[in-house]
Amino acid sequence: MSPEDTTPIIDLRFTHAVHKRGDVAIVLTWNIHRGEGCIVLLPASGRVAPENIVPCLVNEADAWRWHDKIGDPFYQETNAALFACALGLPADLRSIHMVRAIIQDHLEDFTHIPPMPDAMRVHVADAFAVDQDGKEVHQEVHAYA
Repeated sequence: MSPEDTTPIIDLRFTHAVHKRGDVAIVLTWNIHRGEGCIVLLPASGRVAPENIVPCLVNEADAWRWHDKIGDPFYQETNAALFACALGLPADLRSIHMVRAIIQDHLEDFTHIPPMPDAMRVHVADAFAVDQDGKEVHQEVHAYA
């Protein structure tokens, strides 16, 4: 089992910003596995029981897919529908368009999110190597937790 199998993808103790639109909370945080920013959508109301909450993630690398001009409309509609269901919103076009608009409105936030905080980084090992000239090289190995 790899560390990614047991490490959470996000840690909401570390957030860059939190916004709210209607029944949706928008959290700007970091994807621990990728080391990049992400937008997380969560239900802001009691529509979904806490034990049933499924965070809806938009990773920085996939942000272009949500762009209104260069993005992928099929991808947007499909994922917005899945996100709307996970957020406990009514299963209708209005909810799908609202989720899509929320994501598109926050795409620019990726340009302002700083690198993942060092507090999320854990020193797990030291690696040493010796090159052909006998010079020793040291590198710390980190994981994010």
